[in-house]
Amino acid sequence: MVHAKRQKRSLVADKRKEILNSAIEVFAQKGYNNANIVEVAAKAGVASGTVYLYFKNKDDLLLQAMKTMMDSNLEEIKAKADLEEKSIDKLFMFFYHHIEVFAQKPSMARFLIVELRQSEEFYKLHPSYNPYHDYQDYVQELVRNSIKEGTTKPFKPETISYLILGVMDTVLTEWLINPDKIDLESVTNELREIIRFGIRTNDK
Repeated sequence: MVHAKRQKRSLVADKRKEILNSAIEVFAQKGYNNANIVEVAAKAGVASGTVYLYFKNKDDLLLQAMKTMMDSNLEEIKAKADLEEKSIDKLFMFFYHHIEVFAQKPSMARFLIVELRQSEEFYKLHPSYNPYHDYQDYVQELVRNSIKEGTTKPFKPETISYLILGVMDTVLTEWLINPDKIDLESVTNELREIIRFGIRTNDK
């Protein structure tokens, strides 16, 4: 009986995951406004009604797909960045691995870039919707620790998080628009150096 219940829970989790992954691909391809539940269900290989067993509506599906994706990727990125000893190095590796992870998953990158820019009406309906919320918390924590360690100037952690996340968003957007015109690894490494040392020369 216990085994059967565990197996059922596993099947439910797998089905939900498949629907979420299909939603990410469909939203990435068509955009949230142009996509519909029928297309997501077809992609997942389930009936449309099955989607509603797991999600209230298309808004709920988008919110849960984004949260699941961002939570999973942040966990992966943090695991790599946290291998560094100093907070400042964790911060630079966070930047690098964020770009790396999403570059390996173009559909997810496109989903993030497009759906991050939701309409004003959507944000009014879902004021807590901020795909980068946990990323901001993590970056700000690293900045605060780096300031304590004496490796970062005492700027506001919020300001630095806006800078880093804004740059990451712009880089991924440019790469998605012109993948053949941007050397993603080269640009990422150069931006890491700019964030570390600034753009000013030693000359007065």
